[in-house]
Amino acid sequence: MKLLSLTLICFLLVQTIIYPLSAQVNSPFYLAVENSSDANPETEKENISPKKKRDKEEEYHDRSVRGTKFVFSDLPRHLGHDIKESFWGWGALAFGLGIGATAILHTQDNQIQYSFAPNHLFGYTGNKIFNYSGAPYTMAGIGVLITSIGAGIKDVKLRTTGESILEALFWAELITIGAKYAFDRNRPDGSRRGFPSAHASGVFSTATVLEMMYGPKIGVPAYAFATLVAISRVDSYNHFPSDVLMGAVIGSVVAYGTSRFHKKLHGNFQVMPEIGANHVGLSINRTF
Repeated sequence: MKLLSLTLICFLLVQTIIYPLSAQVNSPFYLAVENSSDANPETEKENISPKKKRDKEEEYHDRSVRGTKFVFSDLPRHLGHDIKESFWGWGALAFGLGIGATAILHTQDNQIQYSFAPNHLFGYTGNKIFNYSGAPYTMAGIGVLITSIGAGIKDVKLRTTGESILEALFWAELITIGAKYAFDRNRPDGSRRGFPSAHASGVFSTATVLEMMYGPKIGVPAYAFATLVAISRVDSYNHFPSDVLMGAVIGSVVAYGTSRFHKKLHGNFQVMPEIGANHVGLSINRTF
């Protein structure tokens, strides 16, 4: 629960602070200044009407209003659509197949797990490195960093990627922690609440968002790292194989739906005429 609380706090703080700041990019005042880059700076100052000159108190008020709207209106709507996209259609099918595969692997857990000694593959130090680098709080930090950088450099796609990571991580960990308490399965090392793996759900959630937003060039390395983290959880005797498989399924399905929703929010359609030697038509492109 501490893990989920930390993720939620980071998520709310970042969104409350960064969203109002980044929203200025779309404001008429910001666009007016940006579009007049060719003008003389001195003349530009004279052309700005007093109505557009807002003091710090007004700007602070506007940011507060935007932040409040996001937390109490936009954020709940985002989270609702995230979960709807995740467990509807292909997401529901993938989740069902994942549950089936986990059930099959569960029957082989003991045979696989106890066929090797703890820390056999990566060693104690290697597993510790994967434990910290692949932890949910590390994934939350990555989401915060990406969102902050995207807002700072006015990169909508990068900021949206960070938001998707944080929202997907929130749902993935919430579902995972709920399942941990519901099943209360012992781990290979004898401790409790091993099913499913929070590390696997968090790291595969992040990897899926990166793949959905930037394709294989970023997604493949992210999935490779996620796979190593999942294997290390088994190698360190923190989880059975079915624990990490179910965690990976939860994280991937939720992140897939979350990314789909955010890409719909920011997708752009372009309609262009096409005139060729033997044809006349329209070309429709959708980009993000």
